[in-house]
Amino acid sequence: MNKAVERIAAGNRKNFTEGKIPRAEALRNLEGLHAYCEGEGDEESAEAVRAIAEEIQEFQPIEGEPFDEVFDNDPADDPLPAPAEDVSGVTAALAAAQDELADQRATVASLLERTAALEAAAAPEPAPEPAPEPPPAP
Repeated sequence: MNKAVERIAAGNRKNFTEGKIPRAEALRNLEGLHAYCEGEGDEESAEAVRAIAEEIQEFQPIEGEPFDEVFDNDPADDPLPAPAEDVSGVTAALAAAQDELADQRATVASLLERTAALEAAAAPEPAPEPAPEPPPAP
């Protein structure tokens, strides 16, 4: 098993069991680590990370321990707005940004056309070719 992956996975398990990070964060970290291992083709490390994630998923703290008090995962205590509220604002902002970008692209295209037309108008007329000299008289 990759030693760096092993240290990261073990550190996540330790931080979780000591109550330093919530279960969701530990599992999210391990999910990313697992994806990395699979991307690298390291099946042994991926399996070890999956086993640690299963340990964290199944971990049940002792009732009354400080762990329960820190991470109760009660949605009513969550100060963040519901995801649906965020998405509508983000979608509207994205649509406005796309409209603005389209306007800017049209402006740039127009400026490029005008610049090309001005450059063509300002270009000097090519000098006429000199008339061929008549052949010398015999």
